[in-house]
Amino acid sequence: MERHRYYFDLVLAGTDRQNLADALEDEYLPLTAHVPIWELCERVREGRFHFEHESEKPIEGFERNFEAFSAYLHQVVKAFHAVEEAAGEERRLTGARKILAVRGEVLSVPLVLPPSRLLQDLDPDADDLDHIERYWRGFPRWFQDGMRRKHPSLRRL
Repeated sequence: MERHRYYFDLVLAGTDRQNLADALEDEYLPLTAHVPIWELCERVREGRFHFEHESEKPIEGFERNFEAFSAYLHQVVKAFHAVEEAAGEERRLTGARKILAVRGEVLSVPLVLPPSRLLQDLDPDADDLDHIERYWRGFPRWFQDGMRRKHPSLRRL
């Protein structure tokens, strides 16, 4: 049986807390199927919104949430989606993606799975460089610049 795991943690300071909460009240967010909008906005006003979810089916439109979050912030918004295959008590990762958003533009890149195939061993910074190199020209400039800083081997592209 397939299990989908989601993780999103957003820490905010200063006026971003109130401004984002006010803006999100008028946005459509697929997350509101799991967290009421009033609770989401309250957590944002407090300075931290944390979301973890596990289900048999993927959350439809999960990435669309980050169009709205990132449109009102000056920071990169980051989330994760991992897929596990469960057989009884044993679970093994079959895929994992990092979702990044800046100024309303969202992209998703695969992560390299750990040899153990266990979720707790997944490195959220283990970007699949082969995939990134293969699709380099299709990525937006902000992503390319960030990857060049993070991975010096990509500076040749």
